[in-house]
Amino acid sequence: MRAPLSVGVQWTLRYTLALLVTVSIFAVVTYTEIARRTTRDAELVLELQVDELAEALRAADGNAAAIRTYAERGISTADDDLKLGFAVFGPDDTLRYALGSLARIEPVLPADLGEDPDARSTEEIEAGENYPYLVMSVPAAGHVVQGALYMRPFIRNARDVRDIYLYAGPVLLVVTAMLGWALARGSLRPLQEMNRTARRITGTHLDERIPTTGAGDELDELAETLNEMIQRIAGSVERMRRFSGNAAHELRTPLNALRSRLEVTLEQPRDAEEIRKALVETSAEVEGLAAVVGSMMR
Repeated sequence: MRAPLSVGVQWTLRYTLALLVTVSIFAVVTYTEIARRTTRDAELVLELQVDELAEALRAADGNAAAIRTYAERGISTADDDLKLGFAVFGPDDTLRYALGSLARIEPVLPADLGEDPDARSTEEIEAGENYPYLVMSVPAAGHVVQGALYMRPFIRNARDVRDIYLYAGPVLLVVTAMLGWALARGSLRPLQEMNRTARRITGTHLDERIPTTGAGDELDELAETLNEMIQRIAGSVERMRRFSGNAAHELRTPLNALRSRLEVTLEQPRDAEEIRKALVETSAEVEGLAAVVGSMMR
């Protein structure tokens, strides 16, 4: 049979489980929010680049070739980790040219983009690398300007936070278990003192009382309740002692009288009438003794 866990161990496990659940929920919420914000940051960065190129195309009256140098310069000045890329589609939905990362991942024109200059089409494309590309398309002067950037710098921020939680989690659990054990032992110390005091209390040693901490908490209430119970038990035991003493006194007197009469009767020869008289008196004493016993039982 498996030995039961002590209350201290149970409380420690509960503290640890509570922290594990709380930290896990907090980590998931934090990671989700950071991932959402980093994705939004990536969209803002890409939107700024694509809008600048779209404005340049509108200024060039739709001459896609005229803004190629502008697009190349934007790619060259951007951070290499972004792997920025641009593509321009003509009015007939044909690809005019693709630069940077879009030259490698074969850009695709989104359907139903329309001609609204404020329209945006954003999607993530897996290009066989560890992280996806964020691709945004914007209509401009009858053309479609498309930009792409690598999501690694943005996704890594969220994953770094996730890794911190993963690495710190076991350490937090160990520290929590140690603190939980210390807290459990401190919380159980009054109960241990109650247990030791209760073991010293016996029927002949009822003057012992369970100590209280003075905190007025549930443990103090329990100690006071037990002390009141001990007081009631002590009162009951005292009444039983008085009853036993009174019973012994009430029984001793008729028993002594009965014994004396029998001894006197047996010391000298007696005729039948004297023996009968002694027996009658003895019977009366026995009846009196029976009445005393009946009163005691009631």
